[in-house]
Amino acid sequence: MTAARVPANRGGLYTTGRRDGGGSGRPSDEAEVVVQDVEEAIPLMDQSKAWLREEGRQQSTASTEPMLTIYKLLRGMCIRLESTWLPYSDVRRGAEAQGITNEQLDKCLRTYERLDTLMVAGDGDMIKVIG
Repeated sequence: MTAARVPANRGGLYTTGRRDGGGSGRPSDEAEVVVQDVEEAIPLMDQSKAWLREEGRQQSTASTEPMLTIYKLLRGMCIRLESTWLPYSDVRRGAEAQGITNEQLDKCLRTYERLDTLMVAGDGDMIKVIG
């Protein structure tokens, strides 16, 4: 191969490009870096970073969506009922209408309770919205 070579700045292993068409890089411990390998690797790294950022955004949205939906539901019910005391059964029906499962609702309510945003009173039949 007639690719240009540049002395490596750091010792240890680095990964060469995919020139062999095999679909994966090859580890190398040579004293020089092939410029073509670096030129091939940079777009692959950029593509990987973009994919990871997008996946991270999707996971973040998916994990916080029920929390946000339930918070909006609770706030809306407080405004409509002009009360900070809400029957759990009404909250559950509202959550189900929004596509929230009972498990998600209970998990969110426990989280909000730990955050002192609400408290579940009595036998769990009433919810008091605090913050």
